[in-house]
Amino acid sequence: MSKQHASLLSDQPRNLPPGVVKNSYEYIDTFFLDFDMAACRERLWNLLKGLMNSEESDGWDHVERSNYIHFFESLETLIEANYVLHQRYLKRNNRKQESKR
Repeated sequence: MSKQHASLLSDQPRNLPPGVVKNSYEYIDTFFLDFDMAACRERLWNLLKGLMNSEESDGWDHVERSNYIHFFESLETLIEANYVLHQRYLKRNNRKQESKR
């Protein structure tokens, strides 16, 4: 396996901007400023539909298709969990700002 291929399969974050690992709540906050839950669901659904209708998926058996559907459902749940964290982050910051007044 090449070094480039190995880095693509790494379990470590690859695309987080510098400093985000220490303050990931801000990155989650930024994400949900750009995409609300409805937009996330719609985009995920469109990605799954596009994948399932692609030529690449023509040769997949029911297990492979099921694995992608499970991944889709898990990713949607992960986004929802981050949305809950985002809401808590906003409430906590609002309370901090109100207490400073």
